[in-house]
Amino acid sequence: MKLAVLADIHGNLVALQQAIGDAKSQGIHQFVVLGDIVMIGPDPGSVLHIIRELNPFCWIRGNTDMWFEEISDDTDPETLTQRDRELYAYIQFAKSNMKSDEIAFLNSLPMKRTISIDALKILCVHGSPRSVLEMMDGRRPVEELGQMVRGVTENVVLCGHSHHPYIGQVEGKAMFNVGSVGRPLDGDNSASYGIIDLSAPKKPKFEIRRVQYSITDTVSRAKKIGFPYTEKYEKVLMNAANS
Repeated sequence: MKLAVLADIHGNLVALQQAIGDAKSQGIHQFVVLGDIVMIGPDPGSVLHIIRELNPFCWIRGNTDMWFEEISDDTDPETLTQRDRELYAYIQFAKSNMKSDEIAFLNSLPMKRTISIDALKILCVHGSPRSVLEMMDGRRPVEELGQMVRGVTENVVLCGHSHHPYIGQVEGKAMFNVGSVGRPLDGDNSASYGIIDLSAPKKPKFEIRRVQYSITDTVSRAKKIGFPYTEKYEKVLMNAANS
């Protein structure tokens, strides 16, 4: 049995389609989704629809999925910092391109889940077991990573959020950050997702997959539909970096 693990899709339909196609071409039809589904991308509704059709084995929320509940429609953008004005624009765009029941569905998703496959227990989080905003990848000292997973009883910790893929062992647990499907920030602008091979559940194997997709098509879609801050968005996608 193999699982494909998707995280940080961020409304990038073209990247998502390529990642799913790559997984299915290997005979994988079971998916885990680790949050940050719709925000900061031109196709929030379509992305959500496709993922729901996958009927994920496990699905949790990320920090940007929480924005629907955290920022009110009554907010005056003029009172916000530049960064918060951008966030507000992304939220309003997503709301205008999604149905109310779709937003309610996202709001209903759990923040973390444990899945069991035979004797193997896998903890699914967006950031870390402690916080949806903490980042777990190879840029952090092992001591810090150890503190983040201390007390975790599961054998494997799956995560995303940092947009930097990572496979490692910390505190006797396998740690697997699958990177970002729709907004990589590690200098490689191809879509990133993960595969877990559970052929031998006591010894799972982890693989990072990188899949090329047409950034031009994503940006063209963003411009056509009126996605905010499109020029900045294009630079992030092309450079796979925030700056």
